[in-house]
Amino acid sequence: MGAAVVVAALVLGWLMFGRGTADDGRTDVPDLVGQTLEEARRTTDNVELTLTVTKKEPCADQPKGHICEQTPRDGRLDKGEAVSVTVSTGAPKVEVPDVTDKDEDDASRILEDKGFKVKLRHRVSTEDAGTVLEQDPGGGESVEKGTQITLTVAKEAEKATVPDLTGSTLSEARKLLAEHDLELGDTTEVESSAAAGTVVEQSTAAGDEIEPGSSVDVRIAKSVQTVQIPADIIGKTLAEVQNELGDLGLQVTVASSYSQASDAVVTSSTPAAGSEVEAGSTVVVVTEEAQGTSSDDGTTDDDTAATPEATTTASDTSVTAGGRHRDRPRRY
Repeated sequence: MGAAVVVAALVLGWLMFGRGTADDGRTDVPDLVGQTLEEARRTTDNVELTLTVTKKEPCADQPKGHICEQTPRDGRLDKGEAVSVTVSTGAPKVEVPDVTDKDEDDASRILEDKGFKVKLRHRVSTEDAGTVLEQDPGGGESVEKGTQITLTVAKEAEKATVPDLTGSTLSEARKLLAEHDLELGDTTEVESSAAAGTVVEQSTAAGDEIEPGSSVDVRIAKSVQTVQIPADIIGKTLAEVQNELGDLGLQVTVASSYSQASDAVVTSSTPAAGSEVEAGSTVVVVTEEAQGTSSDDGTTDDDTAATPEATTTASDTSVTAGGRHRDRPRRY
């Protein structure tokens, strides 16, 4: 009996509400505002209503071709009845205010108060960060309310910190700069007491902040070329020594008060013979006069006449190549 009562109640409810509602020939009015005209037609067809366009006009809150008003707005209609709609021809034209040179926050507020949408994009500039550089559409143009205005806003360039390159080789300096998104610029060799080939000066001080990708010029210690003073210059004539050292790129000067005659014999040097010196440096030599140079008539330059006695008591001399004389052992 309980089950029979439940079934009877369900049947009665279906007859009163389900079948009764379906059979009363009426349907709910759908919300069409914001839909395109084509979408609105499909919506009304689905509930067996018709759609009638009563007018087309600018609509502040709907883009062109969208439904901005309908009648009736809601409720129920008999199937087949019409819903009247107004189709937007676009938002009313509004003049765009010029917001260039303004702060991005102020510019956005001004545009939004006028009913525009705002899009921001940033660009590196020397202007103060946050300043509006450009706008699109531009100030003074008339566009639909709700149009998106794109603002180009200044931003600071990213900075790179210059590393300390002092004492680095060129390859080390290049690597250090690359780690800071910088490049090695021009290199110049200079005289310096620092190790040859190392950086002694840089165009931008360490710790300075500059734009990434910038180059830093450096000065490096010049490589010093050295040559060896020949060990056999002692005993040679000044002319010979001057020619030999000159071929090596060295300068020769005679110590004060010593003979500068071309046939004078070199007895010592500063730096010493056999030393390693910098190319282009000066070597100071000490000389002595050549001894017993022969005259044209075959006699010697000595004041003492050659006598048999002299040959047994004085040192004989012999002339060597280059006009030098060497003492011979005494003969008794």
